[in-house]
Amino acid sequence: MDKGPWVIHKSATGIWHVCSDDSTHDVTLDIMGDFGKGEAKQYIKWLANELNDCAALRAENERLWGVVVTAIRVAGVAGALERISISMDKALDELETALKKAGERYHLVFGA
Repeated sequence: MDKGPWVIHKSATGIWHVCSDDSTHDVTLDIMGDFGKGEAKQYIKWLANELNDCAALRAENERLWGVVVTAIRVAGVAGALERISISMDKALDELETALKKAGERYHLVFGA
């Protein structure tokens, strides 16, 4: 989709256009209708503003989606680190228990 900005232009033949300044598709919308005096220009300005607002919202949504994806990745990494930490604690507890059992069995003393 063209991202704008959307601008208005009146041709030499009197037809109003909304044009995208984004060169992706070089979009020009011709606006014709039953307008009273000055209404066509007012309408075309409204339409250009709506298209620009939509383009701005789309850009903001894309930016916010990037923030969400980053937050999910960070949360995933944090969760993985937490799981690793819990696994390491559990492994150390199991190792300590095993060493104590071995110490009792072989009369070894750990720690000082």
